[in-house]
Amino acid sequence: MQDISFAQKYRPLLFSEVLGQEPISIVLKNILKQKKFSSPFMFSGSFGSGKTTLARIFARAILCKNPTDSFEPCNICESCKSFLAGTHPAFKEIDAASNSGVDDIRKLKEESNIRVLGDYDKKVVIIDECHSISTKGNEALLKQLEENTSYQIYIFCTTAPEQMHDTVRSRCFEFKLFNISEEVI
Repeated sequence: MQDISFAQKYRPLLFSEVLGQEPISIVLKNILKQKKFSSPFMFSGSFGSGKTTLARIFARAILCKNPTDSFEPCNICESCKSFLAGTHPAFKEIDAASNSGVDDIRKLKEESNIRVLGDYDKKVVIIDECHSISTKGNEALLKQLEENTSYQIYIFCTTAPEQMHDTVRSRCFEFKLFNISEEVI
């Protein structure tokens, strides 16, 4: 049996399961409802506030083939199943703390030019710890965001948005996550 961390085992799979971030979940569901994915999204907040969790739920909901009436991912369609298994062809997650160079960002650009096989009209990329991207990497990322096609959606997660390149950050729809109180936990 594969060992998984406590956080991974109990990570929420639906917006409704994410505690303390209800206003952000409502906005994300409205974006899903309207299908307005024109700018990159950024989730910022302290460690453990739910940035990556919300980003993954949002990404899965974007790619879900059978979302619920409340715009939650269904978690039972083939798209959701492959996402949860870590094998989704239209999803990529990178940790910028270890993939922060210009070559890593250029590789993302090359991959964005390749359409996904199957019936996916969107590709979603989560860049976790995006404040760790190098200066040259940020320049390459900015160029990618400016040339971005309508089918590639970027979601950035960071604990230090002030360390991000200003021109990249200014292009993002930023969600500042709340610290979760002990009462809520």
